[in-house]
Amino acid sequence: MFRRLAGLLLVAFAPAAMACEAMTNGWGLEGRSAEIEISNAKPDGTQHEGWASAATRLIMHAGFRDLTSDYGHDVLGGIKEARQLTIHLRQPGDDRITCPAEVILPKGTYFEDVTPRLSDLTGDGMPEIVVVESSEDTGARLSIYDRRGALVAATRPIGRRYRWLAPAGIADFNNDGMPDIAYVDRPHLAKILRIVTLDGKELVEIANLRGVSNHRIGDRMIHGGLYDCGGQVGLILASGNWQQAIKVTLLERGAVQENLGAITAPDDLARHLGC
Repeated sequence: MFRRLAGLLLVAFAPAAMACEAMTNGWGLEGRSAEIEISNAKPDGTQHEGWASAATRLIMHAGFRDLTSDYGHDVLGGIKEARQLTIHLRQPGDDRITCPAEVILPKGTYFEDVTPRLSDLTGDGMPEIVVVESSEDTGARLSIYDRRGALVAATRPIGRRYRWLAPAGIADFNNDGMPDIAYVDRPHLAKILRIVTLDGKELVEIANLRGVSNHRIGDRMIHGGLYDCGGQVGLILASGNWQQAIKVTLLERGAVQENLGAITAPDDLARHLGC
């Protein structure tokens, strides 16, 4: 199935193997990568990857590489931006990988994010990769890439340099059977929660809520996140002034918030994530 030769990973897609011409070794940086285990079987019974049987379990890996401080925003407290996203698959217990797909951003554009997020947004069984990209000209946008590194969809850029967004969670917030993506648009300025869903090649907003945040300038993490307990799915966020912890759920009338109490310690939002 796989073999190595002269430092190159060769992947047997057919009787003849082809050399991997990747720019990187295919692995994202430690602490800046995500993995998820999936089935190689598609919902229709065919295979995602032709080199493995439909019954095979696979591990999908996506990670950032080529760190830089060129953007100079430093909103994440010294966590550098990245220029590359690398994606590969492998079998559990085997460190050999498929030839990595790579996203190498153009000059002046960066992955301004803590780590990629993996979620099947299309329902085909293969996760997509959700990341924050920032441009020196137009600021941040939320972008979705597929397993091959092709751009699936993206939100409109915020429109100004050094304007950022912070992902909050991925779940089926409106109970339509498909995952939605929640993020806070400019968590230090506008403080708007936006929930979007993938519709073909577009990310369509289905709800928003003003006056919330999930990040403070200089923090090395995005706070709060997904609450999923007893069939109730929601988001744990901070009020815009960081005085109150709140839970947000999506009802027919829109996004609704519930006050959970005062924020008195840095880990107060994390405390509300448990069931």
